Amino acid sequence: MCKQRIEEAAYGKGVKSAVWDKSTGMLTVVYRPSKIAGAEIRQRIAAAGHDADTIRASEDAYHKLPECCSYRTSPCNH
Repeated sequence: MCKQRIEEAAYGKGVKSAVWDKSTGMLTVVYRPSKIAGAEIRQRIAAAGHDADTIRASEDAYHKLPECCSYRTSPCNH
């Protein structure tokens, strides 16, 4: 559930692939910098409720996550 949400949030124009590794909590994104900025990808992820490097998800977006994905209070189960 979390993996799919994070990867889908990263996708868009200029993004070739996005793979989130649950064990490391790292998202690997292959994208074209001429089409999209890394900051815009991070902003999409934060808008979906997940912190992305220096961009923290808003409290509103975070609280919309399913309980199993409440990573600030417990580890992700999905």
